[in-house]
Amino acid sequence: MRADFWFLFVIIALLFIADGLIYKYINRWVTRRQKFIKLSFFTIYWIIPVAFSVVFAYYFSLLKQADSGNYYYHFMWIIGLFLLIYLPKSIYLFFILLNNLYNLIRRFFSGLKSERRPRKGEKITRSEFLGKAGLLVAAIPFASMLYGIARGRFNYYVKRVPVGFKNLPEAFDGYKIIQISDIHLGNYNKEYHRLYPIINMINDENPDLILFTGDLVNNFSDETIGWAPVFNKLRAKYGKYSILGNHDYGNYSRWKSTEAKKRNFDQIVQAHKRFGFTLLRNQNVDLTLKNQTIKLAGNENWGLPPFPQYGDLSKTLRGITKDDFTILMSHDPDHWEAEVLPESKVELTLSGHTHGMQMGISYKNLKWSPAKWKYKYWDGLYAIGSRYLYVNRGLGFIGIPMRIGMPPEITLLELRKA
Repeated sequence: MRADFWFLFVIIALLFIADGLIYKYINRWVTRRQKFIKLSFFTIYWIIPVAFSVVFAYYFSLLKQADSGNYYYHFMWIIGLFLLIYLPKSIYLFFILLNNLYNLIRRFFSGLKSERRPRKGEKITRSEFLGKAGLLVAAIPFASMLYGIARGRFNYYVKRVPVGFKNLPEAFDGYKIIQISDIHLGNYNKEYHRLYPIINMINDENPDLILFTGDLVNNFSDETIGWAPVFNKLRAKYGKYSILGNHDYGNYSRWKSTEAKKRNFDQIVQAHKRFGFTLLRNQNVDLTLKNQTIKLAGNENWGLPPFPQYGDLSKTLRGITKDDFTILMSHDPDHWEAEVLPESKVELTLSGHTHGMQMGISYKNLKWSPAKWKYKYWDGLYAIGSRYLYVNRGLGFIGIPMRIGMPPEITLLELRKA
């Protein structure tokens, strides 16, 4: 708790220092105005950081005691508003500090006086130029985040990915698999209509199989209430299967008892069944078509620390021989290189988890996101030899309620006989 207190104190202190520097800079341009205008500017300017600090401190203090999905929904919006306000401010502050540093250097070497305001008819000063340039540059992330909140997080699309295999049984040539991942239902706040476009887009593809690769919720089973009628509209010729992600185990809260945590987890497991999915927990099943069979395996979450490692690959692949064509669902893409490649012959692994960090650039051959700093495999199709990993960037959002340049994805994987 002491560490949490100091973290909160440092964050709020930095915010007020940044706001103070910006206020001091801007206030110069209203010093000659009427006293009422100065007072109004002071009040309007400072009410936002004060209000934000109070609300942020309140929700941060409840971070580990939350017992409902509503908490995460509200806290997510607080973080989103924080970025919307303070990312542009930090950029603007950079330009202010750049001007101050320039003035400091000039005074040190030449003893020049502070820059004065220009008289009528004179060109603007360097300070005014940098201030306006800072506002212009800061407007870019502000506008981008506004779009990401209003439209970007709901800009669903279908990505078609053909994948060829030499050992694919003939009957499965052209087999269509829809992969969806990372829905995080709590962040939709019971706005069921938000997923209707997804349902229609998936059903329009007439898939043979629908696979969901984890993170149904943020943490709590109450996030699943009311969603069954929506998910039950999903249609696939040969079934719907799912696995668990790191958020589905209820590890992101302090529970009153182990029984309460287990009850929450059991209800999340039951939700998969209510939604029409067969949940695979370190298990595999046969998919048979025209007397030919492939294996579908589902591993429980396995990630590098601090993410949990509930998955047991040897148990998941039990009974699968070297001659079987195998598709593995494993939520965290780090699992592919750590265990799947060295310990199995799985031909195709499907993962999610990264969200593409919900921001980046994805245009033709140009693809970049901050996610690449944390994950070696973070979005799209990867191949080592004849073995493939596909990382879905997810349908939902977590942490911040927006997507910028990384729209929510429905993946249509078409298996082909190479």
